Amino acid sequence: MPNERYKKLSATEKNEIKKRYEFGEDLVDLSIEYMVPLGTLYNMSSREEWKKGKTKALIRNIESEKLITKVAEDRVKIKLQYKNLTTQLREYLLDAGVSTVKSREEALKNRAAAIKELYNIDKELYDIKSAEENLSHRQEMVKYEISKKELGDANDIELD
Repeated sequence: MPNERYKKLSATEKNEIKKRYEFGEDLVDLSIEYMVPLGTLYNMSSREEWKKGKTKALIRNIESEKLITKVAEDRVKIKLQYKNLTTQLREYLLDAGVSTVKSREEALKNRAAAIKELYNIDKELYDIKSAEENLSHRQEMVKYEISKKELGDANDIELD
């Protein structure tokens, strides 16, 4: 009797299998681990409309949103730092009491060049964009969303 080696599933085991499948594990591995026929798991998953990797995708999206938020906050901080630096430099230049000694002028030029260079480096590192760059990025995102809708909703795609 080949069916003697298989056992009947309890509700808690069934829920655990569903959670693990929706987290991305294969039904074959779960079938072996829980000693349940693979066909039974396939039938349960299709009847109850289990989606493989559904939970994993949700967790990944939440983590991505947190990361995006943190990066956006970092960008705002860096922009504010450079705004403060350039404001200080501008105030220093407009100050009537600034001497015109050559060494001070050279130091001022070097400082301005260093700030500009640091800003360019941070712009690359933190992907800081100008208004035109933001506009073109938004246009690309709109094109991406349109093509995504044309291909179908991501929830309709099953990865087995």
